[in-house]
Amino acid sequence: WRPDFLFTISLLLLIPDGSASDDVVILDSENFDRLTKESVWFVNFYAPWCAHCKRAMPIWEETARKLKGSSIRVGKIDADAETELGEKYEIQGFPTFKIIDGTHTVDYKGGYTVEGFVKFAQEYKPRAGRSPRFSMGRLGDVITIKAIREAAESFASESLGLYTGAVWTTGFFAGTLFGILFALRERAKLD
Repeated sequence: WRPDFLFTISLLLLIPDGSASDDVVILDSENFDRLTKESVWFVNFYAPWCAHCKRAMPIWEETARKLKGSSIRVGKIDADAETELGEKYEIQGFPTFKIIDGTHTVDYKGGYTVEGFVKFAQEYKPRAGRSPRFSMGRLGDVITIKAIREAAESFASESLGLYTGAVWTTGFFAGTLFGILFALRERAKLD
């Protein structure tokens, strides 16, 4: 084995395979409360031993890939291991799919198809006063400084992969202008 060949092989192993499963966030008792406060989620409550769950998982992963970048985040919960979350959301069978918007939930009752899941998620309207990715502070049409900061940080971290504080180091005015433009774009998407 030549060293350059081994180097090439090791680089290929580092390249992500592009599988949709990376787009499905694993939710558990450690991260659930924090993440569901931040966004609206479409969640698959499953059990690893369930044959229906196993058949639905590739469809769920494709759904997550199609919804990537939308206002709805896609996750899964092993309700067999996370019994408290399963009980909290009254899971009676597997798989069970729900929109979770803070304390509000909506059950998905359609078939296990990418088209059905995507349509359900896209038609869901977040509760009044709540934006899926960040709070717009719904005080009429007023955009608050907090909303501007959150919008800029969200864009910087999710779209640019920057440390969220980096936007503000460029200066308050540049960050504010950037945030206003992004917040307006997001508001237009919601209306």
